[in-house]
Amino acid sequence: MFYLISYDIQKDSIRTRIAKLCEAYGFQRIQFSVFAGEQSRTMVETFSLEVYDILGKRLGKIVVIPICLKCFEKIIYIGEQEIQQTKCRNSLGMQEEEKVVIV
Repeated sequence: MFYLISYDIQKDSIRTRIAKLCEAYGFQRIQFSVFAGEQSRTMVETFSLEVYDILGKRLGKIVVIPICLKCFEKIIYIGEQEIQQTKCRNSLGMQEEEKVVIV
């Protein structure tokens, strides 16, 4: 299953730890506070427990949203960047030669 992870955390050090944890679990950054990628439900539950331990009672919110591959492929990107990371392309289910162009 694909997941979108979004967070709104005030404290820089906690926000950085959450971002590094997202990357450690194989999620790719698609915006400053949004990650996406494919992962098993068990790994997402483990990830969620670790996030809970890091966040504790501090102010902040983290949302983990499951999304099917068909819906994930319909995401519309708006902006002036181009996503070229091979890992990101593979996790998005695209062929190696494809690019996601952000208009």
